[in-house]
Amino acid sequence: MGMAYINRRVSFLSLRVFVALMQHRDAGRAAQALGIQPQRLHYQLRQLEAALGMPLIQPCGTGWLPTAAGFNALPKICAMLEIWEQIQASTRVRRRAEAERQRERQRERQRERCAVRVGAAFWVRQATM
Repeated sequence: MGMAYINRRVSFLSLRVFVALMQHRDAGRAAQALGIQPQRLHYQLRQLEAALGMPLIQPCGTGWLPTAAGFNALPKICAMLEIWEQIQASTRVRRRAEAERQRERQRERQRERCAVRVGAAFWVRQATM
């Protein structure tokens, strides 16, 4: 019998929360760096730890310290976020290129419509002269 697979979704925000806590070692500064409330930061951290089934960070005095699992997970999570940023960057470039192609097609259609109107007006004027 194989291991039971539990589908736990993890948000990119919870991954960013973990990295920010590792960088700042302070929940308030990490939340401020991410632009979220500290309560949301704690919620996201709990969600990530629940998905992994183990604590990643432990409170220590006024700051936070990584557990062994958190220390081992940090480079992998950073790599995941980096890959995601690369994917987003490449799709942004493609979206911009596609939007530019659509704008060019619209300009071309507009020029064609104007040419047809000018052409028709010219022939009507010529016929009435």
